[in-house]
Amino acid sequence: MKARALIASGLALAIASSAFAQSAVFDQKTIPFSNVAGNSELLMQSYSVSGGTIYVTVLKQAGMDGKEIGLTQTFVPTAAGGSTRYLPLVHGHTDAGATMTASAGAGVFGISRTAGSSLALTTEVANNNTKTDNVIWEFNLPDSYKAGSNIAVTVNGVISGASCSLTGGSTLLTVTPYTEVNGVETAVTVSAAQQWGKTAAAYTFTITGTGLVPGQHMTLELAAAVAAANSNNCTGSITNVSYGA
Repeated sequence: MKARALIASGLALAIASSAFAQSAVFDQKTIPFSNVAGNSELLMQSYSVSGGTIYVTVLKQAGMDGKEIGLTQTFVPTAAGGSTRYLPLVHGHTDAGATMTASAGAGVFGISRTAGSSLALTTEVANNNTKTDNVIWEFNLPDSYKAGSNIAVTVNGVISGASCSLTGGSTLLTVTPYTEVNGVETAVTVSAAQQWGKTAAAYTFTITGTGLVPGQHMTLELAAAVAAANSNNCTGSITNVSYGA
């Protein structure tokens, strides 16, 4: 009977473990049991953490010794993904793949940094015209990403210029994601462009996660259009770009 109990508990452990296909094994640590009747036992505990839940499963051997013979710890991300991950501004490249410099140019952001004070990507100065600048990042979706779930991309930005006047309908932020396999980019569905302006704000875009998996190689392109309705030096700044996975 003890052997049967142990086999039954082992099967339960296998079934429980298979429920967490999207998982990562963490450090092992035993957990005490309260049952001292000598039967085999299966203990499962859960702990809510940032980005998901950690499940701890322990199998106790039948018999009075009650030795712990199996343990798993798994992390299951939430439906929206795991942690917030920032794309380093200085690691972005031009739309053509070149390294950015301190000065914005035609279609290209500049990197503006004051040590210990500020860091941002800045657009070209717009005066009675529209300037559109682009930046791209490459990255791999992390192991914590839940396959097929949508990805929220957040862009923080603001347009400056004391007397700057904007044409709102043309002053837009656009996010375009791609998968990249063997040098071939394929566009991924994402929510529509958003109007931005002279009040600092966070703009959230949603990438459709259909077909995406952990480890997927991605390219993310950000386009910022500043449409100036006067000649008062309208300049855009991107201060953060992040995604949740």
